[in-house]
Amino acid sequence: MDTGVGNRPDDQRKALFRYSASKLLSRLREKGVTPRSVDLVVLTHLHFTSAGGAVRINARGELSPTFPNARYLVQRAAWQDALEPSERVRFLYRTQDLLALEEAGQVELLDGDSEVVPGVHLKVTHGHCRGHQILLLTAGATRIAYLGALMPTPFHLKPTWVSAFDSFPDETARCKQEVLALAEREGWVLIFPRWPGCPSAVPERRNGQLGLRPFPL
Repeated sequence: MDTGVGNRPDDQRKALFRYSASKLLSRLREKGVTPRSVDLVVLTHLHFTSAGGAVRINARGELSPTFPNARYLVQRAAWQDALEPSERVRFLYRTQDLLALEEAGQVELLDGDSEVVPGVHLKVTHGHCRGHQILLLTAGATRIAYLGALMPTPFHLKPTWVSAFDSFPDETARCKQEVLALAEREGWVLIFPRWPGCPSAVPERRNGQLGLRPFPL
């Protein structure tokens, strides 16, 4: 689910976003997972902060998929906007990465909500960009929601508190209200991908106000 910024040098973006090299592959290796064993990659959207690790530079110095045997799932609307971005968000995309995935024949474009494998659903939540999607995983009686850029941290719990990089903030607020209503009613575990201090929590009411109760996974 998303691939992070990746490990390619990019001084301009590093200076702006102050990020360090991704630990995704090393963390997967710790779990006994190799890049070749991954067969499905879901991208919430295609900003380099979420999809930059989808490709790597191979031994020939060329861009190639990081996970050579995987299908990369992305919404068609997100793909189209990434290939022809507006001037405001152009710096958030690495078009050459997407073309490398397309050339490898590993991109699968989706049109709306879908169940990609049993128990794993993707739900479109426009706002951050067209075609942004979150992942809903059913594990026994537990429903887990990976929120992507819809609510990257617990501080984005309030519907009107949105990212400066949201292309359609009003749509973000509407989608957040819809998702939070479902999450509260059904007791979802929410995963906030940009906040290591509270990566997962369950929404609950306190004195009439919606808050979060940490729920370690």
